[in-house]
Amino acid sequence: MKQWYCHIGNQQYGPVGEDVLQSWVNNGQLRAIDMVWSEGMADWTTASNALPELFRNVASPQGGQSVGGVQQPYGAQASPVQPFTSYGPMGQQALKPHRGGMVLTFGILGMVLCCCIPLSILAWVFGSQDIKEMDAGRMDPSGRGLTQAGRILGIIGTILGVLGWIMNIIGRVTGQPGTYGPGY
Repeated sequence: MKQWYCHIGNQQYGPVGEDVLQSWVNNGQLRAIDMVWSEGMADWTTASNALPELFRNVASPQGGQSVGGVQQPYGAQASPVQPFTSYGPMGQQALKPHRGGMVLTFGILGMVLCCCIPLSILAWVFGSQDIKEMDAGRMDPSGRGLTQAGRILGIIGTILGVLGWIMNIIGRVTGQPGTYGPGY
């Protein structure tokens, strides 16, 4: 089942399924102009653009119908959705910010500097941890692409760095430094 994240007012909610979103639309808690995002989307978009089927023939909080597929604004009766804060329902935490830029930077530096295995390892470890956090719904998933790219570069950089290090040792043992890797 596809999981969605929403920006309603100044709060971020999610991950939630489309059934929850439909109930929020029916209750007037999610409006057509509120922003939503799901994995595979390039950027946040309005709920009415991403999920137009949720807004068809839905009564607005004032009792009227949606106009042209766009639900009317909140009514006085609408109650806000409970946010996922540190004091939110069932102790759920607010989403941690992603570290995609940092992971990608470590991965690139680990690849470019070839001898910087520690940066490649950090990109690999941080990237793997962050992907798990995103999958569990504890970290902002909008940085998944950057994180995944940095993680992959970290894996490749680590493998190349270790292979270069091994080839250098072989070259030194055989008396031919620099033949298999950078000589000193």
